Amino acid sequence: MTKDSASVPRQIEQADAQGIREKLLAWFDAERRDLPWRADREAYTTWISEVMLQQTRVDQMLPYYERFVGRYPNVESLASADRDDVLKSWEGLGYYARARNLHRAASIVAEQGFPKDRDEWLALPGVGPYISAAVASIMNAEPVAAVDGNVERVVSRLFIIADQKGSPAFRRRVRDTAEQLLHTGRPGDFNEAMMDLGATVCRPRTPACGECPIRSFCRAAARDKQTDFPVRKKTKAVPHHREVVVVMCNESGDLLLRQRPEDGLLGGLWELPGTRVGPLAQERQELEDHLDAALPWASAVSAAAGEIKHAYTHFRVTVAAYVGRPHGHLSAGGFNLPEQYCWANANELEALALPRAHRKLLAEIDLQGT
Repeated sequence: MTKDSASVPRQIEQADAQGIREKLLAWFDAERRDLPWRADREAYTTWISEVMLQQTRVDQMLPYYERFVGRYPNVESLASADRDDVLKSWEGLGYYARARNLHRAASIVAEQGFPKDRDEWLALPGVGPYISAAVASIMNAEPVAAVDGNVERVVSRLFIIADQKGSPAFRRRVRDTAEQLLHTGRPGDFNEAMMDLGATVCRPRTPACGECPIRSFCRAAARDKQTDFPVRKKTKAVPHHREVVVVMCNESGDLLLRQRPEDGLLGGLWELPGTRVGPLAQERQELEDHLDAALPWASAVSAAAGEIKHAYTHFRVTVAAYVGRPHGHLSAGGFNLPEQYCWANANELEALALPRAHRKLLAEIDLQGT
């Protein structure tokens, strides 16, 4: 393959394209997954489901979806909700920028109405090429291909797209091929059929080729090379960080929390104050130095209170907790905390959105004994 050939669109034989459309849609009509947002098609629930399904498997997101639409049954209720409440409803689902963008977008939709085409969907906060194409094809019957990880896998195996997954050439060829395959009369159904096939049959490591309705068209299956595609980068070692936090209660038993900045990882969530540290032997001193700068009214930390390990998508973390005390009269809770800090009692703690790692850590600690 020459340097330029990877970017040259592969033309699909019309007979093959038509055969794939017919067989895949017949399979979808008989085998489509029974998902709650498909029962009674609405733009709002379709949109919510697609946002939640970014970076999240269906089985993981279903309970979150049910709770979320139960609390916010329409776009008006979501738009009028407090952002912290929305983050709390999202707690545990991860990638919290999705929730923040969804909340901002809901305010726009509540005022202007739902988008009428892909370009209008794409203009909303947090809506990218995939979500805009998926919702526009499903709700507006717009003939645009929706390409997610499942579709990339199906297409790359069907036509042996040998470019490395994630590369510009790979994305171009997959998108061009998906557009050529699209059933323009049933674009939403076809997009969902491709996604269902990738999720339930054309799986990453254990494809069920014997159940595939379009196996006869699959070039990778013909060569028994299904799991070779898509071609992936070599796996890098997963970074492992260590963090230290302070568990500090006032005389009323309220716990000190800090709100994370709006942008970045876990943006807008509340957490135990702390910092990432270096060598284990220095971590207590690093935590004290951090608190001296951020909370000069707090006393030095004392004994270790516990630690947990937690895995995020792209890194792992060990979080160690130390006990801290406010100075003198500050422990009564009357001191005006900096804006991003608060004292939270048990009920407030339950109502606030916290990172899962800090929830896990608090579950291991006896706050009454700190």
